[in-house]
Amino acid sequence: TPCQKCGKEILEANMKKHMNGHEIQKDFKLVVSKGKVKARGKEREETEPKVAKVTGYRLFIKSKRPEIRNEHPDASPQDMIKYLNDAWNKEKVAGKKDEWDRKAKNGLEE
Repeated sequence: TPCQKCGKEILEANMKKHMNGHEIQKDFKLVVSKGKVKARGKEREETEPKVAKVTGYRLFIKSKRPEIRNEHPDASPQDMIKYLNDAWNKEKVAGKKDEWDRKAKNGLEE
């Protein structure tokens, strides 16, 4: 049976749930238009680039990726992440995580 609001073919058993979805969407648009809720993603200026926070982990990954790439030149991106995470876990066990976090906090790069 076609939906009266959007024209999609909907099984009769699912029609009530589908129509409820239309009501929820309508209510949400009403609440946003009254200014009670801010729509997501509108806070940042469109021209502002997203800036990722520099962490010890990110700094470590950035510095070790070429080394791991040389060791495993045929590794897929998923395998590269596995190798990098294994190396990071070894750093954490060795107690060097705090050193990387300190470098990241101070803005130093390896």
